[in-house]
Amino acid sequence: MINWEEFNEIYLQYGSDIVLTIIEELEIQYKEIPPILKKSILEKDFAGIKFYAHKIKGSVANFYDPEPVNYAGILEKMGNDEIGEGLLDVYDKFIVATDNLMIQLLKYREEQS
Repeated sequence: MINWEEFNEIYLQYGSDIVLTIIEELEIQYKEIPPILKKSILEKDFAGIKFYAHKIKGSVANFYDPEPVNYAGILEKMGNDEIGEGLLDVYDKFIVATDNLMIQLLKYREEQS
């Protein structure tokens, strides 16, 4: 769940155009990166897991929702430490958490339009 107090404290100073652009960028990355990350997981490509988990972690971190950031961080560490056991479970939790984040952000975007 987004920490709206923190979100508003940071983003309201930039204006809604910037915030909507950042949301759009996450929306694009969220369509592109998870399938590649899942492919890396299935192929046990630990360097790919680490890279893509880190990349998406940075993107979701912009929105002050600790849950997807946490799961992306766990995936990144598992990739770094070459831990294959449980990767898909963590990935699935990441997807659920990030889906929830996207629902909140898309609702916010709709309200701003």
